[in-house]
Amino acid sequence: MNKWGKAILPSLIGVLLLAGCGTAEQSDDKVNGGQTTNPTPKTAQTENTDKSSGDSATEQKNEQLLTYTVNGEQKEESAKLVNSDNQGYSMYVLPEFELTAEEPNKDVLFLKDNDKISMRIEILPADSDMEQLKENTKAQLGAVNGDIKDLQASNDQQWLADASIMQAENTSDQVTAYIVKKDDSIVKMTIFSKKDADYNDAFVKMAETIKKK
Repeated sequence: MNKWGKAILPSLIGVLLLAGCGTAEQSDDKVNGGQTTNPTPKTAQTENTDKSSGDSATEQKNEQLLTYTVNGEQKEESAKLVNSDNQGYSMYVLPEFELTAEEPNKDVLFLKDNDKISMRIEILPADSDMEQLKENTKAQLGAVNGDIKDLQASNDQQWLADASIMQAENTSDQVTAYIVKKDDSIVKMTIFSKKDADYNDAFVKMAETIKKK
């Protein structure tokens, strides 16, 4: 072999070795589906899981147990979550009642057996003029009786501690209005009841669950 052959031989051997290494790497890629396998990003998966868990935790339950009184008799029943598309809120409604839209920005929650026993619900802006709202409410109650009483919330109605509560009644009817700040809004509830069928506490317990969406 001449001197040029001796010089080229080592170079050829090096090229063949490199080619062999490349072939081995390609074989490994084919075994792994033709793509290089990367480690699973465990941190990202944990964050997503935590986020999903957090979202689930903030969801409201479909039912809630409510304790209330009717004509002095204490009752306990499971109320179902109902959404108002008319005013954008949810609340828990007892089985004997139904919630429906009365007109824009007003809903009515009524007793199924007697729809004259009901509660009108109005969700008003937080910056509403409270004094004007009270005057308008007194004028509405005056249609029932000019003798309008200012009431205080009972001990088990702490969420109404700062509410304005007014009531008017005649020989058979009783109308009670509540104006209270709740969830960055003002909620006005007007309960239409009968003296011989006192569902006020049931209405108030359901109203307490009102939550803006």
